[in-house]
Amino acid sequence: MTRFFVQGHPVPQGSKRHVGGGRMVEQANIKPWRLSIAWEASQLFSEPLEGPVVLDLLFSLKRPKGHYGTGRNAGVLKPRCVDLRPVTRPDVDKLCRAVGDALTGVAYRDDSQVVDLIARKVYAEGHEGVRIEVHDG
Repeated sequence: MTRFFVQGHPVPQGSKRHVGGGRMVEQANIKPWRLSIAWEASQLFSEPLEGPVVLDLLFSLKRPKGHYGTGRNAGVLKPRCVDLRPVTRPDVDKLCRAVGDALTGVAYRDDSQVVDLIARKVYAEGHEGVRIEVHDG
């Protein structure tokens, strides 16, 4: 098992949009996010894995400012906001898609090798980012 953390704002990889003239565009900021993931993985993998792979992903997202009080309660979570699990965008499946594509060719040959995927998103108690565990087989 290989575990590492990629710090940064997790960016979902949605569908490409057609902008005319046969051109398709991706979500803004997706390329730098995927490059960060690929670079961190390249520090740990000398060559892509062969065979089945299991991915375990934990996305840490920044809390919205509206979760905190104001004035003397600035920095204090409102009682209705104590849950650590965001039920808002971005969608966890689209966050996973970005990580899966970024690891292709670095941690494994092709994302079709991923036979099991565990993914969670929580509000960050420290830095925003994603903890990635890659299990061989």
